[in-house]
Amino acid sequence: MTQSTDDTIVPADTQASPTADATEAPPADAPPKADAGGAVGDLLDSVPEDAAETTTTEDVLADADASGDEGVPDQYTFDLSDDLKEQGVELNEEALKDLGEFAKTVGLSQDQFSKIVEYDLERTQAATTEAVDAWNTRVNDWRESARTDKDFGGDAYNSNVKAVLGVVEKFGDADFKALIKSPSEDNPNGLAIGNNPAFLRTMNRIAKVLGDPELVLGDDVQKSDTNEAKLRRMYPSMYKESA
Repeated sequence: MTQSTDDTIVPADTQASPTADATEAPPADAPPKADAGGAVGDLLDSVPEDAAETTTTEDVLADADASGDEGVPDQYTFDLSDDLKEQGVELNEEALKDLGEFAKTVGLSQDQFSKIVEYDLERTQAATTEAVDAWNTRVNDWRESARTDKDFGGDAYNSNVKAVLGVVEKFGDADFKALIKSPSEDNPNGLAIGNNPAFLRTMNRIAKVLGDPELVLGDDVQKSDTNEAKLRRMYPSMYKESA
């Protein structure tokens, strides 16, 4: 039998094993495969391993400056930003000192310390602004409610305000007058309760009672002709003229 010229003659000592089909040479147009000598593929498919030449004899953490860390200063300092100054923020030097002592125990750098202080100031200022806005909204609601209150506002609003002011002026001392007004730089103890509808209704009732012509207070009881007239009617025998 003649051998076909299309067949490849393989020497006996180089014949493929039963698994030869698994190691057949790839077609010419097939992509290259990675071998043990080096990978062939996308650069970002995996994290490359550091080669021996990248090693160093210096400790990684030998120099704090190498990592950008300033280290712990002998004393922490902080300067207010222009924005915080414009908002009227003031530093509590004693609290800043206490925070500095704590910062040293946890090893904060000056930059880290400054960022923490600035964050806390901004957070506190934001909370204060929110509280002030909420308070102002509440007081404004009081004012609007007082103007429309069925017992105090409406057409009688102006006259009732004058009546309450009369009571405050006559019986209120300086501290009381400060409390009923809104807080301000000149009046830091103000509570603005003079705008509360319940307070105004109560004071207005007092004003009406005090304005009653039949009401007699204090030492005026014995001097009042009206009171004496009532006693004469109730006890006429006590006032009989002697014969």
